[in-house]
Amino acid sequence: EDPNPNLDAGSRDLDEAVRLGDEEPYERFVRAQVLLGRAVAGRARGEDSRPLLRKALEDLDRCLALSPGGAEALAARGEVYREIAVELSTRGEDASESCRFALRDLDEALRVDPDSEFALIRRAKTHRLQGDLAMSARGDPEAHYERALADLDRAIALQPSETDGWNERGLTRTAVGYARTERTVDARDVLQGAIDDFGEVLARNPGSLDAMSNRGVAWTRFGEAEGRLHIDPRASFRKAVADYEEIIKRNP
Repeated sequence: EDPNPNLDAGSRDLDEAVRLGDEEPYERFVRAQVLLGRAVAGRARGEDSRPLLRKALEDLDRCLALSPGGAEALAARGEVYREIAVELSTRGEDASESCRFALRDLDEALRVDPDSEFALIRRAKTHRLQGDLAMSARGDPEAHYERALADLDRAIALQPSETDGWNERGLTRTAVGYARTERTVDARDVLQGAIDDFGEVLARNPGSLDAMSNRGVAWTRFGEAEGRLHIDPRASFRKAVADYEEIIKRNP
């Protein structure tokens, strides 16, 4: 049974709309978003997301050919390139070129519309991915993470009531904390910042299990940082367990 019948039905309708009106960029833009959603959902089931992502790129390339310089389409194409980079990295393949293409489009989108929260957050995610890749290669990820945090500070300042920026900044700060702990550098301040960011998400959306899980990870990293500094980490680990137990209680 298809786990995403609505996405598939929507894609079929958009296929027909594109066929009937090939020169309309809007239908291609929307179909690219549907294809992106299907690709990400498929990856969660272990499927290769690249075929659908390449189709999304074709639509966005055509959209930009018909209506050049559109900030939304540029940002959307940047997001698709980032998702291709994620797929490549999970398969142990080189994702650097896809990251560069993503940043090219997101930089241009922000040149056209400097206040695009969507583009800022997607660029931040790309920088975080580059930092994660540098960390995996035993390089220095901090410059990438700092670029991500700069974008996220701006996104949150533009839209403080939205949770995406807070959550992504929490994830990036958690990544910074882990990188510093691995180098036996005191990471408690940045990890406390991550915990606070996830708290902001939960204040706005108390039902967010993702934010609760992310905060549990941040508390775990905080305890690990304390352990490296020969500080008793048990209180931090108990807070992590409390978040995980709350998730299990809400979603048994």
